[in-house]
Formats: sequence, structure tokens, C-alpha cells
Amino acid sequence: MLFRSQISLIDIGTGSGCIPIAVKKERPNWSISAFDVSPDAIDIARQNAELNDAEIEFSVENIFSPGNEILSIQFDVIVSNPPYVLESESETLDKEVKEYEPGLALFTTSTEKIYSAIETFASKTLKQNGFLILEINERFGQETLQIFTPSTWETFLQKDYAGKDRFIFAKKLK
Repeated sequence: MLFRSQISLIDIGTGSGCIPIAVKKERPNWSISAFDVSPDAIDIARQNAELNDAEIEFSVENIFSPGNEILSIQFDVIVSNPPYVLESESETLDKEVKEYEPGLALFTTSTEKIYSAIETFASKTLKQNGFLILEINERFGQETLQIFTPSTWETFLQKDYAGKDRFIFAKKLK
């Protein structure tokens, strides 16, 4: 499926746009979209896409209440590196992260809430046999997997180079 020339991908919570820009540079024939709740982030993402000559459709959307237009589109791939650090974990972050990343891009009050919203969005907009790729909080890998109903999703938890639970790969079965 992913070897077709025309694949549609959306990045949820794009921030500076680095994920969709990198994908577009590697797969120029893919149709790439991205959204973020922050209008300022979308402005920066658009500038970065222009600097990198990457054609990407950006919009301001809230994953907790996405608009009907975005919900009417079907995607082959959905990716997201959402805010997944609990506010109570802020002291554990490196200085370089805390001082240079906006809090809106880092912190959540509930990892279950953010991933449940993404699962709901993906259930509506991801094509059958499409893929969802998520970066997750290392402390909540198994709990995050439980959001995905086995009758609808085939999931895999992937560790990072440090051996920490870091990514969920999910295939939408129906």
C-alpha cells in the first residue's frame, strides 16, 4: 500500500512542520496535510515548508473538536508527536527542551485524553488498512495501547534506542 505514488498523510499537532516537511522531501508525490491548534505554529510551519520547497496543506484545528471539513477527508497515514509530557513531569525534562519548546507543544494533563482524541479522529478519517504512527510517553506505553480496540486496530509498541517504549504503530482493520 505505501509504495503507491499517491498517498495521503496528515500530521496532527505539527508544530514547526518538521515531520510533514521531511516526509514530503522523501515522498514528493504524496499528498501531505498537517494541523495544529496554534495559529503561530502554523505560521512557522508554513514558513519552514516554503524554505524547504515542500508543498503541504496546513490548517488550524483542535484535535478535541476538529472541523467537519477535516473530518470529511480520508487519509492513508496519520502521524502525530502530540504533547505527551505530564505537567507533573516538567522537572524531569532537559533544560534545552523546557526553555526552547512552547509548553503547549510539550505538556498535557492526561495522556489518555490526547491519545483517545487521536484514536477517535483516526477512526473517522483513516482508510481501512491505513497506518497511524504515534510518539508516546514512555511511562504509558501499555496504557496507551489499551485505547485501541483489537477488533478495529492491530497495534505494535516500539522501543526507542534507549529501550524505552516510544512509538505506537497501528493499522486500522475496519
